Amino acid sequence: VEDNADYECKIVKSGITSSCHLTVKELPMEVVDGLTNKEVVETESVKFSCELNKPYKPVKWYKDDAELTIDGKHYSVENSEGRYTLKINDAQLDDGATYALKYEEASTSATLTVKEKPCEITTPLEDMVTMETETITLVLEISKPRNVTWLCAGKPVSGDRFKTGVDDTGLKHTLTVIDITLDENAEFTVQIDDQSYGIVTANCQVTVKEAPVSITVPLTDLEAMEKDSVTFTCELSKPNR
Repeated sequence: VEDNADYECKIVKSGITSSCHLTVKELPMEVVDGLTNKEVVETESVKFSCELNKPYKPVKWYKDDAELTIDGKHYSVENSEGRYTLKINDAQLDDGATYALKYEEASTSATLTVKEKPCEITTPLEDMVTMETETITLVLEISKPRNVTWLCAGKPVSGDRFKTGVDDTGLKHTLTVIDITLDENAEFTVQIDDQSYGIVTANCQVTVKEAPVSITVPLTDLEAMEKDSVTFTCELSKPNR
């Protein structure tokens, strides 16, 4: 293109000249090596890269037809010898889209698929030791909102004594056992439905100690005539003792 100019031929002895103008038309921009589809797990970084037939052009990048604002943080770009690169840092689920590079008539596009990270247990269940008739609460915290199922000794918990709960974030799950019995001296399990990743489990052991026998209704003084029969009665907290 820099050869675009006026040219002149001059005969030195006579001084006769002839001139003309050379117009050099720039080759159109072409995609030499286009963008390719990418798949990443969320929070990973990813690069889209393509090659054009001309370097250092002010290309524009688009996400689903909307021009990207290159902030140098989440989105950054590189331009080296005709290779143009868009880097997406800390990819999130909403970054899944079609990305395109455009400059004049040159255009190339590809799709980014962002897979959700598997759910992680951030605060595991803890083993507990308690006394029968007491109330306990088991706590589990996970990294993503998920549906969970609580089990005791391998069976889903049921009944009014079992209260399940979850906080507003969907991350903290609790199981409260009211008036715990010796039957709950067992392993408690949480099954976490991690969608496409399957079931994730967490376990803890709850040890329930037998409460000591106590007198709930004590003996009372009696008065009787001699030769009468009398019966003293009391009640204990446990039968057949």
